[in-house]
Amino acid sequence: MLIQDHKIKLIIDNPNLSASELARFLSLKIQTVLMIKRATCSGSSWKHSGCGIPFLSKTIGSRGLIYKLRTKNKTVVSCSSFDSAMENLDRLIYCLENNNGKLPKSTSDFVFGELEFIGRSV
Repeated sequence: MLIQDHKIKLIIDNPNLSASELARFLSLKIQTVLMIKRATCSGSSWKHSGCGIPFLSKTIGSRGLIYKLRTKNKTVVSCSSFDSAMENLDRLIYCLENNNGKLPKSTSDFVFGELEFIGRSV
């Protein structure tokens, strides 16, 4: 049986889907999907870094459950409560929409950005 190129491309482009899901969706045998996956795919890719889109992930650290708000491969803020993470996500989306796609200034830039040294006349 000759498999169409678009079906092979779909299997290659979706390494995170199981062979049974792909076989059911494409009307193929599971063994056929597994053979194509073994020959072409390097494995699952579950990592997501929020490529330009704000992304909220959670990890377990030494302080317990931590929510990390990421965008453009940068961690913008880490929070321990879900409510504060959602509030910061809302602020970040607002800033990205209204600041020409730029991230907000960091806290130190925001607080200390306009300060100057006092000129002393001797």
